[in-house]
Amino acid sequence: MTDRSKSRNVKKTCFFDRLALVQAVVIFFTLSPWVVRAAALERVNASYGAISGSMAQTWVAKEARLYEKYGLDLNLVYISGGPRSIMSLIGGSVQFVNHSGMPALEAYQRGADTALIASPLESA
Repeated sequence: MTDRSKSRNVKKTCFFDRLALVQAVVIFFTLSPWVVRAAALERVNASYGAISGSMAQTWVAKEARLYEKYGLDLNLVYISGGPRSIMSLIGGSVQFVNHSGMPALEAYQRGADTALIASPLESA
């Protein structure tokens, strides 16, 4: 091999090494938003108070992965009874309660720091 052909082989090798490095960097920066988004899900515990159609919105949203879309890793917990749900909310075991409004209002009247955002039930 002559010096000239050795020089060409070295240049080709350097070119392919640089190309591989550029590809690796592009792939890293292309995939990193998905990795960051997946790692950034906030763990949230929520309770629901009935195994019936009145809680369907919670389960439909979970199955459709809408909570994940908005950055929440939701863990649904069945807790029967409104007072038990409110006790778990006040105690910090759950962050949200999907139940009728009465237990939250009664707890608020007695001095608990609860807030009623919406209720799936309507009174006549």
